[in-house]
Amino acid sequence: MDNILEVNNLTYSYNNNKTIFNNLQFSIKKETINLLLGSNSSGKTTLIRLLSGILPTNENVSIDEIKLNKQNIRKYMLSIGVVFFDDPNKFLFDNVLDELAFPLENLNYKKDIIINRIYEVRNILDLQNCLNKKISNLTYYEQVKVLIGTSIIHKPKIIFLDNPFSKLNDLEIKKVFKFLDKIKKDTTVFITSSNLDQILLFDDVIVIDNGNVLIHDNPKNVLQHDNELSKAGFIIPPMIDLSLKLSFYGIIDEVITDVNEMVNKLWK
Repeated sequence: MDNILEVNNLTYSYNNNKTIFNNLQFSIKKETINLLLGSNSSGKTTLIRLLSGILPTNENVSIDEIKLNKQNIRKYMLSIGVVFFDDPNKFLFDNVLDELAFPLENLNYKKDIIINRIYEVRNILDLQNCLNKKISNLTYYEQVKVLIGTSIIHKPKIIFLDNPFSKLNDLEIKKVFKFLDKIKKDTTVFITSSNLDQILLFDDVIVIDNGNVLIHDNPKNVLQHDNELSKAGFIIPPMIDLSLKLSFYGIIDEVITDVNEMVNKLWK
């Protein structure tokens, strides 16, 4: 499987003083949902700003072999979608239709194409009951879906979603992942978080600590590094921790996150 995102020797400091990243290096595969896991103030949002061209990267980032530089900036920007969910100004308009239409209007798409694409996104994200609403009347879960919609409306190669799950419950998060599974064949997904609660829903996980990649692996293998994760300030969810301990003693052979499923497994 080809890589969609390449980060090579990326170094970044604030005001040439505090180093946030020091020769950071990793790659992301196409058709995957990826987790960037880092503790609070580890630089996750800064990294998204670097990857999305908001902050300078000195050609150390490329998407589908398109280097992020002045010459390629328009082509690069068309290849990405980005949402900062903690930004108080994340919505530009007061209604859903205008919010979804704006990225395509800004790219001078014809009206019929814009309408068709809005309906495509509506179906992907189950927005049937939201299109004619004002943003202020949406639930937070609905807001998340609309924002994801704006990020994929122009069919980018990859989307960066900064901290989308902090105010969603477990059921809502699982529903969002079903939507993301629908789009990942065409649009790779890169999500930031500071907790491990949903780690098993991802295809691949990058753990950053002190400006470097601490672990980069599939979720189950990442969880085997419990000592490193604890030292980096991560708390392993109780059910996952129990699964790992029982797996160590050969009592179970998989990671189980649901209490009832665990009980049934142990009583067999």
